[in-house]
Amino acid sequence: FFADNNGYLQCYNIATRRTEWWIHNYDDTDATLTLQEDAGVPFLYTGNEVDLQGDKGLVHLRKINGLTGAVVWDRTYPCYSVRGAHPVNGGMLSTPAMGKNNDSDIVIFSLSRYGGLSRGLLVALRKSDGTSVWESPLPYYAWSSPLDLYDPLGNMFVFLADSHGQVM
Repeated sequence: FFADNNGYLQCYNIATRRTEWWIHNYDDTDATLTLQEDAGVPFLYTGNEVDLQGDKGLVHLRKINGLTGAVVWDRTYPCYSVRGAHPVNGGMLSTPAMGKNNDSDIVIFSLSRYGGLSRGLLVALRKSDGTSVWESPLPYYAWSSPLDLYDPLGNMFVFLADSHGQVM
């Protein structure tokens, strides 16, 4: 499985040397695809940047069936980008964190330039259906990937560093 800067996701079978499926991911995809198997089916969790869309656009956070390329769910969030000589994209720029233990049905995404050019959003979606479990607006966007940490009882804590050097 891989993504590219033109916004395509592909499943390439190295045994047959064939592309099994491909779909468009709406825009540039720089973040690493996250893969998790459920009942023998590999599922991909991904999202796009706001790059080719211009100054503003929609970020699609998605769960995709790795065997077929079928989109299981798709959640959209408006984000911004800075264009010009020194562009700085917004959207999903970091790898999502896959919840474990007590939060095994949660995937956590960090969005840059959501709610304003300097702001961001940390959002936890239910893996099964993509519904929002919680959202945490960020005063400054983050390009770093959220890190999930667990206490001895299996409770999740999220560690994230933002663009102003703050750690939360």
